[in-house]
Amino acid sequence: MIEYDVGPLIKRMRKQGGIKQSVLSMSSGVSRTTIYELENGKKVISAETIRILLKSLGYDPNWVLNDVLRKKQDSNQSIIDEMDGYLSKNQIAEADELIKKLEKNKKFLEEKQNEQYLLFAKAMNCSNSGGDFETVLNMLTDAIKISVANFIENNIEQYFFSNQSIRIINFISTLHFENKNYDIAIGIQMSLKQNFDRNIFGETYKGKHYPTIIYNLTKYLIAVENYEDAIELCNIGCDYCIKIDSYDLMFDIAYNKACCFFELGNIEECKVLIRNAYYASKLFKRCKNERIIQDFARKNLCLEFE
Repeated sequence: MIEYDVGPLIKRMRKQGGIKQSVLSMSSGVSRTTIYELENGKKVISAETIRILLKSLGYDPNWVLNDVLRKKQDSNQSIIDEMDGYLSKNQIAEADELIKKLEKNKKFLEEKQNEQYLLFAKAMNCSNSGGDFETVLNMLTDAIKISVANFIENNIEQYFFSNQSIRIINFISTLHFENKNYDIAIGIQMSLKQNFDRNIFGETYKGKHYPTIIYNLTKYLIAVENYEDAIELCNIGCDYCIKIDSYDLMFDIAYNKACCFFELGNIEECKVLIRNAYYASKLFKRCKNERIIQDFARKNLCLEFE
């Protein structure tokens, strides 16, 4: 069963491509009345008609539906996992070797999402090896445009994005943040948040990305000393993690909230959150988080943990 309201999804994709209902009707063979009623929640259509509309809008129906719903495992997932491992560990030579291998793999590149992923991997590896900001940003933008041809950073809240595209956009915002383009980084994450606040994709899809968006956004707001807004968003993020019963990023968000309280001089609230975040990280065996929290507690709060 499709878990999102497909009408708003089709409407967003159509407007994203600058396509009128009449033009979509002509290219798809679906009546304009049906398209209008679908987009306005007045009609339910078959899965086959959804596929026809997606194809007419320039999307691979299997890519869109499987990426959103995760109905099947990507046959190339093992290769992607291997590449992600190299990229996360800054193993530049190994990543470069695999990139060159995949560039020669015609079967791998037959699918647009793989072409997009490969360009994303090249951008990440370029960044890891010290590539300049503009080069990496241009590579990431080119990657996004494989799935969103008319992509503009300022219009993020208007687009439908695949899981992979959201990952790329998150990296674009990280790139801006690392280059101290704080306003741009915050704007990108805020637009992504607004995109998901509309919630036309369903909780399953939203749950994969929303905590990361909140975590990044609060981190960026802390960098510009906007602690009040960061705390408000931390509360939203923690409440959402509890709602969907997913705690992987909840304690990172709580740590960000603790940092805000410290900066605002609310030391007692900070200590409570730091203790909770530390023992939660220990429980979930997140060693890197433990060390970060321990260092913060020793340096700023004179706290030691057992």
